[in-house]
Amino acid sequence: MGRYAVNSALNGPSSRYSVRLARPTSDLAEKIDDLTHTVRAHDGASPFSEQTLVELRRAAQNSEDATDPVIVAAYDGEKLVGVAIATAPEDPDSTGTVEGTVLPEYRAGGVGRNIAEFLLGNEGLGDAAAQYRVWVHGSGESAESKDYSAPLAAAHLAQVFGYTPVRELWKMRLELNPKTRAHIATKAEEHSPRGPVRVRSFEDSDAEAWVRLNARAFADHPEQGQLGVSDLRDRQKESWFRPEGFFLAESLQDSTGSPALLGYHWTKIEDQPDGEREGEVYAVGVSPDAQGTGLGRALTLRGMDYLAKIGNDGAESPLEAIVLYVDADNQAAVALYRSLGFHPWDVDTMYAPGTSTNTSAAGAGSDGRAAEDNGQHNLTHPGGASTISKIERAETRGDRIEAPEHYSIPLLQGDFGPERFADRESSWIDFNTRVLELAEDPSLYLLERLSFLSIVASNLDEFFMVRVAGLKRRIATGIAVPTPAGLTPDEQMELISESAHRLQLRHAEVFQKQVLPELEKAKLHIVGWDDLEPAARERLSAQFQERVFPILTPLAVDPAHPFPYISGLSLNLAVIVRNPQTGKELFARIKVPDQLDRMISVDGSRNANSPSRTARFIPLEAIIAQHLDQLFPGMEVVEHHVFRVTRNEDLEVEEDDAENLLQALEKELLRRRFGPPVRLEVEDSINPAILDLLVSELRVEDSEVYRLPAPLDLRGMSSVAKVNRPALHYPKHIAHTSRYLNAAETSKAADVFSATREHDVLLQHPYDSFATSVQAFLEQAAADPQVMAIKQTLYRTSGDSPIVDALIEAAEAGKQVLAVVEIKARFDEQANISWARKLEEAGVHVVYGIVGLKTHCKLCLVVRKEPDGLRRYCHIGTGNYHPSTARFYEDLGLLTSDPQVTEDVSRLFNQLSGYAPKTSFKSLLVAPRSLRSGLIDRINREIAHKHAGLNAKIQVKCNSMVDEAIIDSLYRASQAGVEVNVVVRGICALRPGVPGLSDNITVRSVLGRFLEHSRVFTFENGGKPVAYIGSADMMHRNLDRRVEALVRIKDPVHIKYLLDMMALYLSDKTSTWHLDSEGTWTRHSRDENGKPLRDVQSYLMESRSPRGTYPGQ
Repeated sequence: MGRYAVNSALNGPSSRYSVRLARPTSDLAEKIDDLTHTVRAHDGASPFSEQTLVELRRAAQNSEDATDPVIVAAYDGEKLVGVAIATAPEDPDSTGTVEGTVLPEYRAGGVGRNIAEFLLGNEGLGDAAAQYRVWVHGSGESAESKDYSAPLAAAHLAQVFGYTPVRELWKMRLELNPKTRAHIATKAEEHSPRGPVRVRSFEDSDAEAWVRLNARAFADHPEQGQLGVSDLRDRQKESWFRPEGFFLAESLQDSTGSPALLGYHWTKIEDQPDGEREGEVYAVGVSPDAQGTGLGRALTLRGMDYLAKIGNDGAESPLEAIVLYVDADNQAAVALYRSLGFHPWDVDTMYAPGTSTNTSAAGAGSDGRAAEDNGQHNLTHPGGASTISKIERAETRGDRIEAPEHYSIPLLQGDFGPERFADRESSWIDFNTRVLELAEDPSLYLLERLSFLSIVASNLDEFFMVRVAGLKRRIATGIAVPTPAGLTPDEQMELISESAHRLQLRHAEVFQKQVLPELEKAKLHIVGWDDLEPAARERLSAQFQERVFPILTPLAVDPAHPFPYISGLSLNLAVIVRNPQTGKELFARIKVPDQLDRMISVDGSRNANSPSRTARFIPLEAIIAQHLDQLFPGMEVVEHHVFRVTRNEDLEVEEDDAENLLQALEKELLRRRFGPPVRLEVEDSINPAILDLLVSELRVEDSEVYRLPAPLDLRGMSSVAKVNRPALHYPKHIAHTSRYLNAAETSKAADVFSATREHDVLLQHPYDSFATSVQAFLEQAAADPQVMAIKQTLYRTSGDSPIVDALIEAAEAGKQVLAVVEIKARFDEQANISWARKLEEAGVHVVYGIVGLKTHCKLCLVVRKEPDGLRRYCHIGTGNYHPSTARFYEDLGLLTSDPQVTEDVSRLFNQLSGYAPKTSFKSLLVAPRSLRSGLIDRINREIAHKHAGLNAKIQVKCNSMVDEAIIDSLYRASQAGVEVNVVVRGICALRPGVPGLSDNITVRSVLGRFLEHSRVFTFENGGKPVAYIGSADMMHRNLDRRVEALVRIKDPVHIKYLLDMMALYLSDKTSTWHLDSEGTWTRHSRDENGKPLRDVQSYLMESRSPRGTYPGQ
């Protein structure tokens, strides 16, 4: 039996009532009209479409072409208190429509649910229910009563009955004022049809021609294209119909010499229950022959101009606004209407019966029975004749994973356009500015400040290699799609170019003017050749001859030697030499070897690691420059300058065409070094003539040239930052074994299986030791003879990975081992290829995920034989299985043997390695299928809780907040009064504190010793908090192009830990950066008395000490 949801409620008075089938009579039609007006005034939207009401009246009048709808009515005595109307399908290939409502004062008494059950029962639609679709009209946010949203309640009831949203119809609105009226008039005149096309008003004789035009214009539209002459005549009888506002565009003649209709715009004027008058762009249609000519825009503006001028003659009141309805996924139409000034105002949602996810053999036959053995050959019966002509290779991800679930795009109150989003690239630069502020902080340890400078340099490299390169590629190919923030690619490039230049100059100045002088005070010196005494020069010359000279390759530029290729991120010397015989000056290039240390210790490691001694470091390029005469014997070295090139190094692998992804990726890695240049860094002292040569030969724009003080590429300072001078570093941190694994700290490793069997274990690295938890989990599994199978995802791992060693040990011991290796992990591709081959050689089953998707989820599953049968254990984390980065990345992980969670993880592994597109999950949210929709559903629930007067709060911790649907959902929650807190490390396109949009949103950022990397999502849920952790950031790539997983945390102790942890991050007593509505980040690191605020990372380290207290305890 099907299921149907009507507008119901969550609270209100109950009543005695009866529910029964009703015949369409004039009396009933009148009562339904009255009920409709009452509900519309309360909810802000009519519960019935105009077509449904027309069909009802037609049936009540016993029209010949009318089909009686199925009506289920609820009465309190003789009073109609609720009704559902099911309008039959037009033909066997179409679907019927169901709409319904309940009087506000009768909601929450079960009226809606009983109407729905009756309608779907045998006395109602019965088995035909599957042919019907349900409309819920409005979002409830334009209603007079804000304490309850009937449409949200209806959506909830739809889910209860197994219905899911499949279509959205947006109501878009344009407020009319003198400015917009004048603008519409100007645009209407500019776009008025010329030449052989004229626009006139509708006449009765146009009916049949209009029906033919409408059918052609809306051939694929489920409702509009099916209208006939009788439908038109019914609408002409409505009080709102005005023939002068029904515009037809016609050619002066067609092929027969007669006028031909090309398009139309039908307007509508209605008085709203609150007294406001609205004009509606009721329908705009253009013949396929005229589409793409601009006629649709011209007709739209003609009708809008007519509506905008209503009331100019004083005969009636002017209109306050113009509205229209458009399918939310009709991106071209939405873009057109946005360009005309319309903004989303409300939404109608269509629901359809949900589909079964049962993949058992019972569904194998078309009649629902399992396929019978009929002697034919198939994959399990190879003996007979075959009906299989070809076994196909899975070409698309559709064979492996189902399409993403539908989610409702939130409609915002107020007129907020693209400016509600911050530009993501500018936000990335803001993030690195925050990192640079740490390097500027004189209260931090000196060598940590130097490390932050190195991190900024590395981050800038990746930004240019990927983000700037991609933007440059879009500009070159003419892809001019604006960003969500409304910027064209050229505007965005100009903006980030200016910001990047400022950031790089500031970065260099911080080193030169702040950090370098402090290094000298600490007896650490960066020197040049002229600063060295003869003995030191002699030692370095000997090192040059022995270790450097043999690997250098000078490259000349002349007719026989074209300008050499400059590889990405290489440091180079541009050298001018002169032939003493001819006086001719020539150009040559020398690459500074990147396999050698950049900063060479002059005085040896003993001095470098002794605080009382002076240690000097000289750049490798300075040593090479001093010995150029040995590289160009017989020539005079005139001058030399250091330069560096950054190239497009983002990978492009067409997986669908790559039979062997491993081989394809290896080839692409070779091509990476030869991408087009996107940045040229030069010393600010460079000879202009040499710079002109480099710019010309490398084909870079002037805006891509960065003139900086020497030394270039401060990544090379990392070797100086690592010298062993404890007073200049953070105090040494030793991670502790989690108390959830070992109640007391001991030297003995915890029995991970025993502890996890007893209770879930929530881990937070690096405060909880990775080695004694996650690593121990895998190592114990590999050595345990009772373990039958291990399944593991690998995105990034270390060069001497004990994780990989454990998997190899397990495979060699005869266990079933599966490794899902993501060889497309950016800039770790080569390492992952090496480990993939090593695992394959050891007998591990290695797979590479799903075509078109990166496998980014962090999962480990262990199947163990125990006395009561097989038991599954799993780990789900926010960070990579990388023992090295686990020491300085902040991440969360869950060890559990919960049957539901481990069943979900097992299903997900089966999807990653086999064919399981219909897989469903109970405790996981999995991208790209259900993660975004699941989070938006949770956000919508918080809105409903707020409306119901219950506790509501949303908290998110992530690396990046970019996805527009998630951000708009959070805006919508803020507009509903829900408190929203966001902790973001990096990019944030959300603008907090914008009046009327995000007043209730707070955004903070935490940066420090450890890289904040965990993703946490908590929801107050009416006083019963819900929490998730997982691998996904709020970015398109994570939600649409990666396999990600969030797991619901079930243990109340762990939920409280996460809530208390979030409270620490968000506290005004904690050192954080605050984001304001203008997109400006401000550091708050000291209180009003100038004392340092709490460092949350130090607090969490202390909480793991024997005398410390965990958050949540």
